[in-house]
Amino acid sequence: MLTEKERKTQITVYMLFISLIILSIFIFLSIYVPHRAKSEQAIKTPEEELTENLKETLAKKKAL
Repeated sequence: MLTEKERKTQITVYMLFISLIILSIFIFLSIYVPHRAKSEQAIKTPEEELTENLKETLAKKKAL
């Protein structure tokens, strides 16, 4: 059987360990998610590329 002080120490260690895990998850997400959003934004679908090309062509024709 653990004494009261040992039990409190054990609970404190577990709380610190859980806090460390949660903090590391938040740090990982704050780094990974914005990076992933930028990489997904850089990849365009063929439809988006066609739409941009059409807009550019129409703008050039209007300029002439």
